[in-house]
Amino acid sequence: NQQKLVALWKKLAERYKDEPWIGAYDVINEPNWTFEEGKNKNGIQDTLNAPLKKLLVDITKAIREVDTNHIVIIEGNGWGNNYNGILPPWDDNMVISFHKYWNYNDTASIQQFIDFRKKYNAPVWLGETGENSNVWFTDAIRLMEENNIGWAWWPLKKLGFNNPLEVLVNPGYQQILDYWEGEAEKPSEEEAYKAFMQLAE
Repeated sequence: NQQKLVALWKKLAERYKDEPWIGAYDVINEPNWTFEEGKNKNGIQDTLNAPLKKLLVDITKAIREVDTNHIVIIEGNGWGNNYNGILPPWDDNMVISFHKYWNYNDTASIQQFIDFRKKYNAPVWLGETGENSNVWFTDAIRLMEENNIGWAWWPLKKLGFNNPLEVLVNPGYQQILDYWEGEAEKPSEEEAYKAFMQLAE
């Protein structure tokens, strides 16, 4: 699978190498593997992360065989935040990405990334944040902008109530959900189509 992933990234880079509307390649989203006996299964406690670093380096090399233009974004282990053993960066056009959910919006919560930026002279990027409250969103973005860190929502909108934009569940879609749960009659094909199209709009 690792070999397939490296080959896939080379193919993607070949296809998009000359596209100006592509900003960067975020090569692995939120790796969550432990490589050390007795550590948290999601890799948040690993101290070396050697297999992950090797894979990230291999992907970068494959991309650079065909594309020396676009930024390569890397993410640490444990939902993108554990960079033990992964840094320093191995490419001159690389961004260190991290994710931020459900923690304090204070400088201490992002200090390691500020330190990485200064130590390695490499940009840092908050590649994902969200799923909380309007107050938390406001404080998080203020913190990023005060520290000159770019950011992106994940997701901007969804079915639910804890993201910046909420998609309301229409009655037809609710009937589909209830049917899937065995709590309602099966909607007709026409009713289901209408509900999904309303949701998409």
